[in-house]
Amino acid sequence: MTTPLAAQETPSADSVAVVSNPAFKASSFFRSFWGSSHRAAWTAELRVPVLDLSTYSGGLTPTESITGDPRQLLILLDPEDRRFLFRSVSRDLRISLPKPLKGTFAEFIVQEEVAAQYPVAPLLVDPLEAATGVLHIESELFTLPDDERLGEFREEFAGMLGILSPIAETPSAYYENVTQLIDSGTLFELADMSRSNHVDARELLKARLLDVYVGDFARRPSHWQWVLLSNDPGGGWKPVANDRDNAFIKLDGFFPSKAWMVRPELVGYGGEFRHVAGLTISGSTLDRRFLTGLEWPAWDSIVSEFASELTDSVIAGAIRELPDTLQQIDSTWFRSTLQSRRVALRDAAYEYYRILAGNVEIQGTDAPETVRVTRFEDGTLELRVAEQGRETDPYFRRRFDPEETREIRLRLHGGSDRVIIDADGSLGIKLRVIAGRGADTVDFVRPVSGVRLYDQFDGLAVVGDPGRRPGVSRRAYDDWTYSPDDETAPRQWGDWTLPSAEIGLSGDYGLFVSGGATRYWYGFRRDPYAARATARVGVSTQGKLEFNTFGDFRARNSPNHIEWQALASSRKILRWYGLGNDTRNFADPDSARVNRWLIAADVSAARVFLKTLDLLLGPVFNYSLTGDNEDRFISTQPNLYGNGNFAELGAFGELRFDNRDNRWAATRGFKVNVRGSIFPALLDVESLYGFLDVRAMTYLTPSILNRPTVALRAGGRKIWGEFPWFESAFIGGIQTVRGWPNQRFAGEASIYGSAEIRGFLFNTPRVIPGRFGGSLFVDTGRVFVDGDSPGGFHTGAGFGVWFSLMGQPQGTFAASIAFSDEETVLNATYGFAF
Repeated sequence: MTTPLAAQETPSADSVAVVSNPAFKASSFFRSFWGSSHRAAWTAELRVPVLDLSTYSGGLTPTESITGDPRQLLILLDPEDRRFLFRSVSRDLRISLPKPLKGTFAEFIVQEEVAAQYPVAPLLVDPLEAATGVLHIESELFTLPDDERLGEFREEFAGMLGILSPIAETPSAYYENVTQLIDSGTLFELADMSRSNHVDARELLKARLLDVYVGDFARRPSHWQWVLLSNDPGGGWKPVANDRDNAFIKLDGFFPSKAWMVRPELVGYGGEFRHVAGLTISGSTLDRRFLTGLEWPAWDSIVSEFASELTDSVIAGAIRELPDTLQQIDSTWFRSTLQSRRVALRDAAYEYYRILAGNVEIQGTDAPETVRVTRFEDGTLELRVAEQGRETDPYFRRRFDPEETREIRLRLHGGSDRVIIDADGSLGIKLRVIAGRGADTVDFVRPVSGVRLYDQFDGLAVVGDPGRRPGVSRRAYDDWTYSPDDETAPRQWGDWTLPSAEIGLSGDYGLFVSGGATRYWYGFRRDPYAARATARVGVSTQGKLEFNTFGDFRARNSPNHIEWQALASSRKILRWYGLGNDTRNFADPDSARVNRWLIAADVSAARVFLKTLDLLLGPVFNYSLTGDNEDRFISTQPNLYGNGNFAELGAFGELRFDNRDNRWAATRGFKVNVRGSIFPALLDVESLYGFLDVRAMTYLTPSILNRPTVALRAGGRKIWGEFPWFESAFIGGIQTVRGWPNQRFAGEASIYGSAEIRGFLFNTPRVIPGRFGGSLFVDTGRVFVDGDSPGGFHTGAGFGVWFSLMGQPQGTFAASIAFSDEETVLNATYGFAF
């Protein structure tokens, strides 16, 4: 086993009592919301050795502090110019927040994430890595002395509790038998050049199994280094894990346990493996590049060997590396949890394998290569990749089972590569061949289907007889390449499901709550997703029901997409007062109510321009069922056009522009919607009519006081031709003029405008943290009939309050009271009204 050089057997005998972070103490009430996490470990008093700067590794001299990291970092140098990194156990994740979130409750949220981390996780992980042969950086726990040797860093670092590790900058500074040492960026560059720069997939899998075992979800390429070993010539680059601060993260309590819904990688640690897809997603960039050559039997043998090395004595020994106090607090939990995960590891690994096996990406190199694709009688598909001239010695060989694999993406790099496809009829698994910059050839031995070809460099030739010759897509596409600033490849595989909800309060239907889910599917060169579908069911306290669905399907490597939506609702258009600005109000408010169901659906072909402008065109169908409205005003108009059951079929076009910073509580940007519809004399429509809707919003947030946001809205509708009553140009209600009932005024045209100022007032307590604020607004509008508008403008004004849960825009709730000449209206919404 390779032994790390890190540990120095010269710690000081002196020790002190320290507490990692006493601020994480919390009441049981607070913990019910935010979890107990690892608060007991953070607030326990630990007896920790003091680092002897004069003797450790021959003597250490501080040389540099590093800023910009959540931890406080200090570089120390020994007499042989070997560098060591001291990183504080306490950390301040607020430093990583973007500027707009500074000073908000987002700071509280990220600090609560620290409470969920285990303060000295590396001490427990190191022995587990050593037992399973995973290369790693050794860590030791110390407090820094209040010593003049700290020099200019004494004031900041004296007495600080932290982890000390060597900094591996040269092979000899890391392991005794290391010949080369590189970072992940260099690895990607070398792997593209030739097969000689391959990764030891078995060692990488062991390291990734360790990640899964300890629940370390933060495993981006920058968390790894790569080494070549003198005792394993030709064995390939082996991974070296570092930065284990996110192992054993505990996410209990109401809010933390739901964190995976927003960030799928935030998977809490426990005896069972939950959300394996989320737990492994941050490492998918490496997994999908370097683990593709391993079939399940290889995985199975590696998992079995790995688990067998995690004996009860190894687990007990790892726990003994913790400070005595933490052993007393956590030994029972760690022992049972680690043992339970060891038993369940094979099942978790199989789920992990199936995730990677569903869509497989095989990368060639810049050397000329031959790829042979063969389908066997049992339905399996074999790929062999070899350097040209060495076809009998392929460096990649794997059989794919269509029960596991739906799609294979073969990426050719530089060099003149040849792909030979030998199958009869169908491959059974979709194969995408992406040509590189060389003069590549795809040779069909026999006619076959299931192959897709892509070549944006115009160097691909197709030979042989594929039968129905596959077309070659030559459209340019910016494939992702690794950089330290862009570590994660765009997701183009798998799917994900998130909850979806809506909440609102209205005098017309009471409290309305709907719930459902949004599912995302990801696919090859489909950005930002291949498809998105939402389905929700809602009900109000006054018995109003609503069912709605929405779908968006994105074309491959194209700004084109298709949208559809369908709705069945009894809470749309609930009032009718007649046409005009001067319609009378009723003594009995129920007189204006209308019992009605709307069934609507539309499908559109759409195209995105410049990422923020979307144009849609398509058919639309509406079916209005105006029910029994006895003793209501609408029943006194038996010949009202559109009353009863009324179906219409037409077409619409819509232009959307949206560059707001968020859609729930925007503080800057614009949103403009222009939609026109036309309905010919079909079904129940007697003569052609159409209308145009315009709606525009803008948000301004000056840097004064508490940075209030000024929100402005304007819009209107114009109708041409004879139209059914429910398509009138309405104003009144939260969407147009607050303070008036919904659909209070109707006409053949309408205009309206709103001005609102929203200001922050104070932060709310820690138990349910957030930002609390208020708003003032004024709305106005009018309708037109036969080109005239007697009665003038109708104005509503009022004030409101809002609460942004945890300081996040998507957690904003708003309520308002609006006053008009007729009544006072209370509204409440999830997010602002506009």
